[in-house]
Amino acid sequence: MLSKSKHIKSNSMEIHYIQKLLLMDLALKPELYFKDFVRVKSTGIEKDLLNYHLQTLVKQEYVYKVSKIYRISNKGKKYVGNLDFENQEVETLPKVTVMVGIFRKIGKSKQVLLAKRLKAPFLGSYSLITGKIKWGERLEDTVKREVKEETGLKVNKAKLIGIRRLIDKDAQTGEVLLDPFFMMHRVDDFSGELIKTTKECENIWVDIKDTNAYNVLLGAKEMIKKEHSKWEKVAFKESDVSLGKF
Repeated sequence: MLSKSKHIKSNSMEIHYIQKLLLMDLALKPELYFKDFVRVKSTGIEKDLLNYHLQTLVKQEYVYKVSKIYRISNKGKKYVGNLDFENQEVETLPKVTVMVGIFRKIGKSKQVLLAKRLKAPFLGSYSLITGKIKWGERLEDTVKREVKEETGLKVNKAKLIGIRRLIDKDAQTGEVLLDPFFMMHRVDDFSGELIKTTKECENIWVDIKDTNAYNVLLGAKEMIKKEHSKWEKVAFKESDVSLGKF
């Protein structure tokens, strides 16, 4: 007899493997009667146990029921969208983030705002302002939110100047540790007073010619070096790297 207790953790909640099979059936046929869940029934599951897991999915809003017909919800569609049907595991996908270079000119000095990381990964390293794009959030809004949260500054205008992918692999094993896409933005027009220290970083203005003295992470280093002031088109670059300190 199949157990009710075998769970696999996924995305902060537990999805039973039987529930995965039910969702996979509904992903292929959006409307099913109870008798039509063939993928699960082929495992020899008892009727009562199948019903238990199906009602659990309804309760958790992965599935909803209209009359006697079961349908997959938007929440369920999001889940199966990341599900590998062959091994029944949720896939780890690349993260999409912003990287924001904030520049200013003081007299003849061109400066960039560096953020020293106060948490892992890359604790103690320097970078530009970075942050994850929230679900449904526009790029410009992400840039403004992250800069405000991490520096206290208000972005008046930002320009998308490049897309950078860094596939960070362990130098010995080749295991992928991080796989972010950076939507790289340049900001010259901003206002407000800089917050020097937050929970996640210490912020410091550095003359561009002096940045080599700091342990600046690769993507940020490239952006500072080029300044991207002459870029007319959005550029994309993809690299396998081993950044070391994770």
